[in-house]
Amino acid sequence: VLREILQKLGMKEFFPRHIEVKLRAYQNGQYFRIHADAVAGRKVTYTFYLFPHDRPFTGGDLLVFDTSMDGLSHSRDFTRLIPKSNTLYCFPSYFYHAVTEVNAPSQNLRSSRLTINGHIDEEVITN
Repeated sequence: VLREILQKLGMKEFFPRHIEVKLRAYQNGQYFRIHADAVAGRKVTYTFYLFPHDRPFTGGDLLVFDTSMDGLSHSRDFTRLIPKSNTLYCFPSYFYHAVTEVNAPSQNLRSSRLTINGHIDEEVITN
């Protein structure tokens, strides 16, 4: 489905070199500051939500900031992506993004914002 994802993102097709996969659990009070992932050939960043449909936490929104085409700056404007179970969000790795603070009823893993996330890296071909 990478071809479809790249088309929807308006990105040129590329051959994936490496797909990074992480399992993350954001527990009560945790967040992730504004950052971009465009290092070491990363082209696409993705997040897939795993928690139960009755979402046991609030917050944990993914904020994707309006980012310059060169990836060197971003504005204060952003798109708020609300965590929804069994949903995949993808965006270019040079986009700045953040995760808002999670408010969970406990530190139990079942109350956490659970995701599989990572990056798809581009194969760099040199002559």
